[in-house]
Amino acid sequence: LQRLHGERMNIKLSYSLISWWLAGDYEGVFKALNGDWGETSEAAQYGIDKHKEWEQEVRNTGCLPKVFGGEPLERWGTELTRELELTDWLKLKGRVDLCHFVDGEMHLVDFKTGRTPLSTYANGIQHKIYKVLFPEAQVFDYMQFNQHTQEVDFQRVHLSPKMYEEAVDLIITVGCDIRATLENMGEQNGNA
Repeated sequence: LQRLHGERMNIKLSYSLISWWLAGDYEGVFKALNGDWGETSEAAQYGIDKHKEWEQEVRNTGCLPKVFGGEPLERWGTELTRELELTDWLKLKGRVDLCHFVDGEMHLVDFKTGRTPLSTYANGIQHKIYKVLFPEAQVFDYMQFNQHTQEVDFQRVHLSPKMYEEAVDLIITVGCDIRATLENMGEQNGNA
């Protein structure tokens, strides 16, 4: 993150940073914007390890991970990263776990671990943010393995142009809030 003193401020947001900001974790957002993402919890590390395992399984087999059914995939890619410029000072970046096609429709997949019900994600903003990054996608699938119960769950969200518009508005609003807060902090530091 570039500081204000004569330099233009550039902000790069992601789904995680937007979620943290909306949850009120402003300090976490500012630290992450400066490269400090904090400690990784045991649960988060488990999820990271499972993502790597499932990514490798998809790459080796060309199929969904066995835990999620193991079906063959049509035209697929894993860990696809996109970055786009929304304004001259605001960028959005994200990485989708899996992208594949079903009957010509682009499906994005996010693998989850843990106990959080998938309805929480389906009622959230992650798929909307990814619709901005991948506007050609029509479907977002959440696939979850709960390591505590050994249960698997699926939740599908059909992506719409309205979701895209809502997400762009949300991202720009959060970006403006962060920018205004940083500018205010810069002014306070300059007056100290």
